[in-house]
Amino acid sequence: MTRTILFFLSLLLPFSADALELKFLAEQTLSSSLKFKKTKVGGLSGLYYEASTGALYAISDDRGMVNEPRIYEMKLDLSDHGITVKPEKVISLSANETAFAHKSSKSKSSIFSKVLDLEGISLTPWGDFLLVNEGDANKRPRVSPQVLDVKKDGTIFRSFDVPADFLPEPSGRQTKGAQNNMAFEGLAASLDGKHWVVATEAPLVQDGGKGISGVRFLVYEMSEAWMIKPVQQWLYPLDNQGSEKKSLMDFQRGISEVHFLDEKRLLVMERAVVVNSGGIQFEVNIYEVDLGDLLTKKKTTSEGLDSEPLEKLSKKLVLSLSSLEKKLGHIENFEGMTLGPPLSDGRKTLILVSDNNFMRNLRTQFLLFEVKESGHEQVNQTNSLETAHGR
Repeated sequence: MTRTILFFLSLLLPFSADALELKFLAEQTLSSSLKFKKTKVGGLSGLYYEASTGALYAISDDRGMVNEPRIYEMKLDLSDHGITVKPEKVISLSANETAFAHKSSKSKSSIFSKVLDLEGISLTPWGDFLLVNEGDANKRPRVSPQVLDVKKDGTIFRSFDVPADFLPEPSGRQTKGAQNNMAFEGLAASLDGKHWVVATEAPLVQDGGKGISGVRFLVYEMSEAWMIKPVQQWLYPLDNQGSEKKSLMDFQRGISEVHFLDEKRLLVMERAVVVNSGGIQFEVNIYEVDLGDLLTKKKTTSEGLDSEPLEKLSKKLVLSLSSLEKKLGHIENFEGMTLGPPLSDGRKTLILVSDNNFMRNLRTQFLLFEVKESGHEQVNQTNSLETAHGR
C-alpha cells in the first residue's frame, strides 16, 4: 500500500526547470615548468575524453612559439575527492612557417596552414581527430579559420568546407569573416556521432553592421562516409558587459568552449578577460542550451548557408566559476571542457582545463565536477517506484 501511495505521489511532483547542477569535487594544478618529451606543457585550449579507450586528449594552442603545435594524450584518474592528469604521449603537428615544420609539409599549401592556432578537439567516426584552427587575420595574406581532419599520428589529412561568411578577405580592408584571434574557438561532437558544433569566440565582422548581436555556431553533419559538411548556422546570445566599467580594460565576453551534454543539450562556456591594476582576471560562466529538434531539422547546402536565416538559441546559467573563488583562488583562463568517465557509483563527471598562455602568472588547472540532474534523478526514482509497485 505504501509503495502504491508513493508511486502516485511521484506523478504529482513537478519537474524542476533548473534541474542541472555542476557540483565541484576536486582540482589539480600542473607546474608551469612541467615538461614532457622535450615540450613545455601549457596552452591547453581544448579537451576530449575518449570513452572507448579511456584517453584524455588535450590540445595546445602553441603556434610554434615554444614548441611545435601538438596534442597531449593523458592518463586520467578520478575519485570523489581527486583528479590526477598526467601526460603519456605527445602528438606533434606542423605549420608551414614555424621553426618546427616538417620538410614534407611545406609544399602542401592546400592542406597545411601558415598558422596553426588550435582551439578545439574532437574525434570523427573513422577514428581521426577533428580540430579547429583559428588562423590569423593579422597575417598578410590573412590565414582563414579551418576545420581539420588529422590522423592519430598527427598527420594533417585534409580540411573541410567553411562557409564564405566565416572567411575574411585575403587582403585589404576586412569587411567580413571572423575577427582576429576570435575565430573558431569551441568544438563539440554530438552523441550520435553524426554532428559537430563549431563556435566562433566573438561575432563576425559583418554582423555588427547587420545589427546581429551574438555568436555564430556552425553545425557540421556527416554527409557520407569519411566526409562532413556544414549544414546549419545558429545564433547564440552573449552576455552583455553592462554599462559600468569595472576595470582599465574590460573585454567583450566570448565563447571559449562548447560540449554536448546529451542528444539535445549543449553546454557553453563563456569567458571575459578583465585587466586592472591587480593584473589579469577572468570571468567564466557555463550555460545550458536546449536544442530541441534543431539537429533533425531540414538542412541546406554549404553554398546556401550564407543567406539562410539564423536559428536563435536560448540559454540558462548553470554555474559561475566566481562562486568557487574561495576554493580555487583567482579564476583562471578556462578554455577546455569535456564529459569525463563516470565515478565508481555511476555519477557523471565534467572536466575543465585552463590555458596558461605559457605565462608564469597563469595556471594550468584541471577542475572536476559532478553533473547532477534532479529531474533525471526524479525520473529514475519514479521508475523504481513503479517497478516496485508492479511487483
